[in-house]
Amino acid sequence: MKQLPEPILFFGCGNMGGAILRGWLNADAMPHKFHVISPSKRSMPAGVSVYANAAEYIEQMDAPDILILGMKPQMLDGCRDDIASLLGKDTIVISLLAGIGHAQLSALFPENVIVRMMPNLAVEIGKSPIGVYGGDDNIRTLMDDIFTPLGKPLWVAQDAHIHIVTAMAGSGPAYLFRFIDALAAAGVSLGLEEDTSLMLAKMMVDGASDLANASANTPQELAEKVTSKAGTTAAGLEQLDHEDALQKLIEKTVKAAHDRSIELSKL
Repeated sequence: MKQLPEPILFFGCGNMGGAILRGWLNADAMPHKFHVISPSKRSMPAGVSVYANAAEYIEQMDAPDILILGMKPQMLDGCRDDIASLLGKDTIVISLLAGIGHAQLSALFPENVIVRMMPNLAVEIGKSPIGVYGGDDNIRTLMDDIFTPLGKPLWVAQDAHIHIVTAMAGSGPAYLFRFIDALAAAGVSLGLEEDTSLMLAKMMVDGASDLANASANTPQELAEKVTSKAGTTAAGLEQLDHEDALQKLIEKTVKAAHDRSIELSKL
């Protein structure tokens, strides 16, 4: 991994922020580079400094090279003065806040470069798609360098496209986890033991995902390779494909998440 800037400060470090932090540490970044502002002073990996508030950080540290906004989106308005107090003129602000647009963030912090980042929890194991928007070519090169240990940075052409990334990739793992759970439950209903059925479902999804990534074939072509005429797979797919049931359900699911992201941006 290329050298990370330092210090990197997380303003709030919940599930997503924590996964990003652990992803960098798993890629052999040094813990002393990372600092976290958390009023509860929640437990962090060894070597990561934790502060109760912005004032406590300012007493001990210079302005961060990178400030990551990792609190809940609805907290932004109440925290903006504290955030502004932490920023140096060269601090890059990376936002994880779903629904808070680039223009809104730029209005709050006009002197700083703003980059929106939308990953999912797979950043912890270096396998997340990462939707990114903002910054010039130099900033993009830097972001590519520091995000690559976490997954695959995918730059979108418009800030509004982050809503789509949120609905697909950000929320997507939850949809897949529900599918795994449902598949395992189906196996149990047919007579498998619960542990065996869950392991079967997880391993199947893991292998199929790796195959989809490694293959030159499209997912549709791969499905056709698995399917024999009048065979077991064909019988199962008939249920999913009847009146486009699966396609309509997924479109409805992603649209609901997309629309909610837009709603949050207007609050």
